[in-house]
Amino acid sequence: MKHLIVGVDPGHTIGIAALDFEGNICNASNTSGGIESAVSIIESWGTPSIIACDVTPAPEFVLKLASYFNVKLFVPKKTWREDDKREMLKQAEEKAGKRLAQNTHERDALSAAIGAYRESQNQLRSIFSMQIDSDKKQKVCHLILQGYRRDTALLMTEPKENIKADDSLSEMQSRNSSPLSVKKHLLSIQAQLMEFERKNIELSRRIIFLEQENSSLRQKSNSLQSGSWARMQKEKEIFRLRSQNASLQRRLTRANSFLFSVSKQLGAIKKSSVQKNNAPKKEEKSDEKKHANADEKKHANAQKNSQSDFSSSEKAQNTAKSLKGLDPLDNLRRLVENYRNGRLE
Repeated sequence: MKHLIVGVDPGHTIGIAALDFEGNICNASNTSGGIESAVSIIESWGTPSIIACDVTPAPEFVLKLASYFNVKLFVPKKTWREDDKREMLKQAEEKAGKRLAQNTHERDALSAAIGAYRESQNQLRSIFSMQIDSDKKQKVCHLILQGYRRDTALLMTEPKENIKADDSLSEMQSRNSSPLSVKKHLLSIQAQLMEFERKNIELSRRIIFLEQENSSLRQKSNSLQSGSWARMQKEKEIFRLRSQNASLQRRLTRANSFLFSVSKQLGAIKKSSVQKNNAPKKEEKSDEKKHANADEKKHANAQKNSQSDFSSSEKAQNTAKSLKGLDPLDNLRRLVENYRNGRLE
């Protein structure tokens, strides 16, 4: 079965991506079914030789997945930035000539797989440049990704001799075996011992991991039985709701202050518009009053003029009446007498 470099982005939605040993992107997918679904997807693609993530330290989910497949885990020296992951995906899509990731989960998984490949690409390329069959290339690359040196990996993939591992050197010499075959057999035995030692180390690590997981599960079980787990979850939910309530209160306060400032501005605008509307009316009233006063003055002057005209005409009429009742000669005599009297005085 084909060996793969698998990148994983854990979370509620799990992103999974796979590369072959030549750096070609084989598959990318996502699932919300947990670790069982992720394992099923990876096994349908091939056999993982390394599990990679894009953050440091590695999440617990990725540790469990690497432990399940019993392969090496790749963790970057520092968590990659979003710009770096977008650039890695862009280069991969340009090389493939198509879109590779449907969402950020698949993008992060692809970034993790690409980073793991770049870490060992020189060794992998040297193996693929060798004139050996493809099945052996796959096995050697798999061993290199597990941490073996190139020479050891090549030796471990050599066909086994039809000699039992417990045969002694004296027995082989008694069979007139050549020194070259004896040396080759010893190297084969050494490679087998190294393989057994590697598997023993990996199994020991897995046992430790499973024991820790078992201890954690027991603690959770005891907490659930004693009710402390439910109480802790309740307190956590209360804290979350209080934080949410405080956030909503702050938002409400900001909204009220904004509404108050808006209503204040509207009141000022309304007041200024009312003052503008009332100002012409006052001017019109003052103009009306001025016109009324002018009319009253004109009317009073007219009355005065008419009264004076009436009084002067009345005086003239009375004088004319008094003059009509006198004889002209009598008037002349009176004037002469008045003149004389005045001279005598």
